[in-house]
Amino acid sequence: MTPKEIAQKLGYTKSWVSLGVVDEAYLLKQWKVFSESDDKNEEHYRCGAFRDFLTKKDAFTDEEIDQFLELSDDGPDGCDLSANRAIELIEHGNLTDDQFSRLATHPAYQANPAKKRYVRRSVFHRVQKFGIKSEIEEIKRSDDTPLHQLLLESDDSPEDAIYWLTQSGRNKAIRNQAKIKLKKIRKAQPGGPYNSGQRSALTYAYGLHVHQNIDAPRSRHFRRELR
Repeated sequence: MTPKEIAQKLGYTKSWVSLGVVDEAYLLKQWKVFSESDDKNEEHYRCGAFRDFLTKKDAFTDEEIDQFLELSDDGPDGCDLSANRAIELIEHGNLTDDQFSRLATHPAYQANPAKKRYVRRSVFHRVQKFGIKSEIEEIKRSDDTPLHQLLLESDDSPEDAIYWLTQSGRNKAIRNQAKIKLKKIRKAQPGGPYNSGQRSALTYAYGLHVHQNIDAPRSRHFRRELR
């Protein structure tokens, strides 16, 4: 098959070639892999081609970015992978801060899943620059598991943020991990959950009730408070 026929078979439009995302050598190599593989899903090869192209580039112009986001699919699989390419572009990590910020208003990032991934990447980026406390409210507004996990695992997350995760964490695993972390935080505080004076008072009160045999509080809750 000719490179042109291969491009048509795998769902590449002319723009893929004109932008240099794929060339004849790449198409011939990819066709050999396609012919010998059990994977006959053409969309997988387009995904791979775009990812391979991004890894070869250290930087992009604003015009190139816009052109990448306008690439389309014309394969027999009928898959539109534009959202996938939008995600790959921001995950690649070679955009400048200005280029990344400009994408916030780009049509490609106004709907999920690309929008969700853009918000996630934005938060991660700002946390690296300014710390977790600058992004707590943004994380609370999200329903994104990796962001909740980031808040949970950060050493700088305040106690009230960890408590919020115990109640509103994205999933049960995060809520349970938050409870464990919150317990450790409170235990590490001077005197633990109670200072020594409070603990002595509780112990004395319990002993006094037992000695006088006046409805000594024996509930599990009260005993737990004495530990």
